[in-house]
Amino acid sequence: MAHFGIITRSSELASPDPFSKKGALVLFYLMSTLPEKHGTGTFAVNELARELKLSPGTVHRVVLALEYEGIIRAHGFRTNKRFSLDNPKDLLVQWLKTYRLQKKSRSRQFAIADQARFNSASKTLGAKAALVPALHTAARDVFHAGATNLRTHEFYLPKWDTLMSTGEKLGLIEQDRGYEVLLLQPYYAGVLDRLSAAAGKDPWRSAYAILTFLDLYHFPLRGREQAEVLFRKMPVLSKLCRWSEVEDVS
Repeated sequence: MAHFGIITRSSELASPDPFSKKGALVLFYLMSTLPEKHGTGTFAVNELARELKLSPGTVHRVVLALEYEGIIRAHGFRTNKRFSLDNPKDLLVQWLKTYRLQKKSRSRQFAIADQARFNSASKTLGAKAALVPALHTAARDVFHAGATNLRTHEFYLPKWDTLMSTGEKLGLIEQDRGYEVLLLQPYYAGVLDRLSAAAGKDPWRSAYAILTFLDLYHFPLRGREQAEVLFRKMPVLSKLCRWSEVEDVS
């Protein structure tokens, strides 16, 4: 079994930041739809707000914060003002410095008591989006970029209040150390909601790949190794920058 400490939730930052639960939806979308030639695709705040079903104020705050950092560039003036994502590398580096799954998410660790029951129930719950592959499981089974011989299973559980009943359906036994199955409360649940609504299609499938990369990067159980393979395989990640530019972010 793998050994992994129990994840605890940290408090939200008091001040607005572009990597918050809602604000980050802007970043996931911009990175997922980024043209190969950075800075060539432009967007307006109101257009993006409508597309993402967010308030213009939320989108505007994210854009202004990143414009100040030189990551987003403004074009035009006033009502005709548009923006472009010009420096995705710095955006990704800042995100990796800011975000760690271990500090943002709850989790529970389990052993499998009934393998046949687990196999059947995990397929059923997955088809209903009640379980969503995460971490190594997503890299291996969704993006076909598995890099390790780990046989653990990691899933997001979007409805965290169903934790106990889901564990029973899967035939799991909770334990304090090590895991065969890790259930996680997703921090960026909005990505998973939109992925489900889009029936797993782009741009939210690409956003899901970015989320998987972010979660893996600081994950203590061979996360960096798996993150690199996913980065190199997925165009939505490899077009942002070179791996050498993000391989050692702490």
